[in-house]
Amino acid sequence: MLPKRVVFAANASTTTGAGHLRRLIEIAKALPDSIEKHLIGSIDVPWLKTSSARAFLPPLPIQEYGADDLVVLDSYDREFCLQIQSRFTSSQIVQVADRHTFLLPRVQIIFMDLPFIYKSKNINNRVIVHGVEYLPIRKLKVINSKFKPRALRVLITSGGVVSERIYQQLARELSNDDYSEINFEFIGLPKIVSNFPDNLRFHPLGDSFDSIAAESDTAISAAGTTMWDLLANQITLGIAAIVENQKSNFDYAVGSNLALPIFDPVTHGLNLGNLRALLFNQDTRKLLYGNSFGKYDFLGATRTSEAILNSFSKNYVSAKI
Repeated sequence: MLPKRVVFAANASTTTGAGHLRRLIEIAKALPDSIEKHLIGSIDVPWLKTSSARAFLPPLPIQEYGADDLVVLDSYDREFCLQIQSRFTSSQIVQVADRHTFLLPRVQIIFMDLPFIYKSKNINNRVIVHGVEYLPIRKLKVINSKFKPRALRVLITSGGVVSERIYQQLARELSNDDYSEINFEFIGLPKIVSNFPDNLRFHPLGDSFDSIAAESDTAISAAGTTMWDLLANQITLGIAAIVENQKSNFDYAVGSNLALPIFDPVTHGLNLGNLRALLFNQDTRKLLYGNSFGKYDFLGATRTSEAILNSFSKNYVSAKI
C-alpha cells in the first residue's frame, strides 16, 4: 500500500534548515512518480525555492489532506513540529531527526545521525532506520579518482550560524604567499577581511555549490549533510568542528581518519599543522582519501524512501485490522 501523497514539512533560511530541506528534496526525488509530493513550510533562500519548486507540488488546503497521506517532517523548530502534528492528526507522521531534534510523541523516526542509542526505550523502538548509511548522499560528479598529492582547488563551506572570527583566522592564514598556488572557494561565508589575494574567492550559498564541489579536490566543511556529500564524492576533507549539533558527526569523521580537525572545537583556534597537512602532505591526503573511497554510496535517499514507505504500509495494514 502506497500513500496517495507525501507531505514534506521543513523551514529553511540563510542561517538554519537548508540542509534539512535539501535532505527532504533528495528523499522526495527517490519516491515513485505516482505519489504526489507537497511541501509545507517557509523558505527564505532563493536557490532553495527553485530546487523545491522542481521537487514538490504546491501545498493543498489543509482539509484536502487525508488519513491515507504520509507526512515527513524535518526541523529543529519545536513550535513548527507541534504545529504540523496538530494539523495532521489523521495522517501518519515520520520525523527525520538527530539527537538535537525535538521529538514528537508516538511518531516514527528516521534517525539521520551516527549510531546512537537514546536512554528511552520508547524512542529507540520508534526508530525505523538508524545511521549514516541512510543519509541522502548526492552524486556531485562522475568519480575519476580525484586524489591529488597536494591541494589545487579547495571548497570551504559552512552550515547554520558560524562565528565570523573563526573564518577570519582561516582567510588571513590563506592570504600568505605559501598558499598562492591553491584556489580557495568560500561558499556561504561573509567576506570579512578586505584586500584578499585573487586566489581567495567568495560566493553566496546557492546553486554554485554543486559545480564548485565537483571541481574541487579538497574541502573544509562545517556543515553536517554537506559533509557526507563530500565524503561520498571522495573529496579529501578537513573538518571545522565548530557547530554544536554537528560535533558528533565531526568526532566520528576524525576518529575514523576520514577528516582532519581544522579548528580546535573548544578554543575555536585554527590548527595550523592540520591545515597544512590537509593541503600539502601527500601521505596525509592519501590516508584521508583512501579511507573514504568506496565507503559511502549514493543510495541513501533510496534506502530512506523505501524505509518510509515500508513503515507506512505496515502501519496502514495494522490500522485497517
